[in-house]
Amino acid sequence: MVVPLPFLHDLLAIGGKSVVEYFYIFLFGFYVLSQDEAIEAAAKYRFLTLSIGLAAAIANVYLYVWSGCDFDVINTVVRALAEWFMMLSLIGIGRNYLDRSGKITACMSRSSFLFYCLHFVWVVLFQYSFSGVFAGHTVLLFLVPVICAYAVTLLCAVILPRIIHPKSSQAPYKC
Repeated sequence: MVVPLPFLHDLLAIGGKSVVEYFYIFLFGFYVLSQDEAIEAAAKYRFLTLSIGLAAAIANVYLYVWSGCDFDVINTVVRALAEWFMMLSLIGIGRNYLDRSGKITACMSRSSFLFYCLHFVWVVLFQYSFSGVFAGHTVLLFLVPVICAYAVTLLCAVILPRIIHPKSSQAPYKC
């Protein structure tokens, strides 16, 4: 795991997405970021990593969209920095603010895999549906379909287990 992430971007790329890069991120998260010490460090430095991640994300957007120049290598490095620091900040913020238990979190915990499996279908459908409506508005083209997709996915994640297991109080995802 010593190969820097930006060098993996073009390996086994399918449709512009690198299978090797995402597998590398998965393995790193599984073996390193699942350690309690790493999670505590991410929680301790959550605002620092958030600041660095936001700055790198803004630089990435500027370099890729508005600079008018070709900065392939720099853009790849800045994108990787944005990915890593935002991921670390989200782990730290989640550790501090979302590490709670209750009825709602128990329900969401039980239905998280179903939500994960369903959400992408709805995101793609809503993105396609709204692409003509918000063609010139990038922020709206992202926000409106994602909000709609997550609302429909949440409904599906709550309703589907009731349809599949109508009489069972022990349904795997029933809330």
